Amino acid sequence: MQKVRVALIGLGNVGKAFLQLMTEKETLLQKQYGLSLVLTAVADSSGGLIDGRGIAPAALLSHKQGGRGVAAFDGGQAGLPSPDVVAQAPADLMLEASPVNLQTGQPGLDCVRTAIGRGMGVVLANKGPLVHDYAGLSAAARAAGVGFAFSATVCGALPVVNIGQRDLAGCDIRSVMVRLDPRLEIVEHIGQGVADRGNPCLLHRRDRIQARCYDQSTASGGDIHLE
Repeated sequence: MQKVRVALIGLGNVGKAFLQLMTEKETLLQKQYGLSLVLTAVADSSGGLIDGRGIAPAALLSHKQGGRGVAAFDGGQAGLPSPDVVAQAPADLMLEASPVNLQTGQPGLDCVRTAIGRGMGVVLANKGPLVHDYAGLSAAARAAGVGFAFSATVCGALPVVNIGQRDLAGCDIRSVMVRLDPRLEIVEHIGQGVADRGNPCLLHRRDRIQARCYDQSTASGGDIHLE
């Protein structure tokens, strides 16, 4: 069993949803993937909490749903800045889900830099740091040999690129219904040079979409329903 220690920064909608998933998917992650997620640090606007023994996700979620901050949770420290939490956290992975600050990128930007500097993998649901230093953060992550992911900040309401291989990895798929229409031009342009870098996931041209539809024997469009 591989234990992954997690530092969670931000306990808004994304952070609370993550706490719920940690509880609901605990058994599945252990049995199917051999992973045990252990929450060892957390921060919100009220303060922070660091506990290498582990913080109970269900208890913390219930506490937050009651309208109380981390500072009022058992062991919480009022006013502890989130970058300080990251600097002290015994963690392998940081999920940065603090409120977006497009003016400065802070405090998320400092949290990400600190996490990478300490050898943690980083997952961003906060687009502020990317706006201010995407190139620098990407380079730092590569140099440190750590993961740097941020799909929650890109087309979050349309998780199509990695939905099969990654985004549904922890889900129980009961059925799939797809509507394919070769006349539909789904993607006109996503960033200069993306297609030239050989990304096989992105469809940029109508003929490529049509070819995919023909391959699926649905050249005139139609429904595919898989049970």
